[in-house]
Amino acid sequence: MLRLFIIAFLCYLGYVVASKYLKAKDKELPKGNSSSDIVDELVEDPICHKYIPKRNAFSMKIDGYSYYFCSMECAEMFKKKLEEEGKKS
Repeated sequence: MLRLFIIAFLCYLGYVVASKYLKAKDKELPKGNSSSDIVDELVEDPICHKYIPKRNAFSMKIDGYSYYFCSMECAEMFKKKLEEEGKKS
């Protein structure tokens, strides 16, 4: 009977040690490595007003400000629009 209690106690002790070891391993893993955790910022195209992921957007920097576009056509239209406004001023 005493052997049964000793074996049960050792099993319980092994379970506690193993669970603490596994929890410590989980804390060591860096967060955000899962592909489902990746979040991309959405930016608005100033011409067609579509929202697109920043990593897929075409970008143009004018006067220190970055503009993002869904396509090169929108980027060219924006550039022409700025040139026309510059000529009017």
